[in-house]
Amino acid sequence: MREVQRLTEAVVLAAEGLPAGDDEDEEDDDEFDFAEAPKPKKIVFVDDVAQQLAAVEEEEVGGADDSDALDGLDDEDDDDEKEEAVDEETARKKKNLQRLRAELALAQRKLKVLTKAEQELEIQQAKMAKTATSGGTTRKGKKIMVRTRKR
Repeated sequence: MREVQRLTEAVVLAAEGLPAGDDEDEEDDDEFDFAEAPKPKKIVFVDDVAQQLAAVEEEEVGGADDSDALDGLDDEDDDDEKEEAVDEETARKKKNLQRLRAELALAQRKLKVLTKAEQELEIQQAKMAKTATSGGTTRKGKKIMVRTRKR
């Protein structure tokens, strides 16, 4: 029961990060329009302490020209790398979501089988204790038919 609940929550949380339209099982979440998280800052690698101090100083001043800090990196290559990283991240999230859904389905099947076995066991125990539960009902309301001893 707890595992099913945990997996259900994990599936819902995993489905939130994916773009709309990729999720067949989920309802529309139009009522939950939250602001997106801020993007992380750029990471600039430098060779020595002087360049590091200059980069930090430029960032504090306002970072008017980021192209100097990037030392001539091509913007198109940078955009392509970002798109590839986003595509890889989305593919990883989709795979994780599919795995979670499979685990959830398995856990739900296990819970169903265990619940049925528990009900059958309850009926069997009630039948064996003939005097106390003779003609009684189970917790779910099912009538117990007690067998009498053959003579």
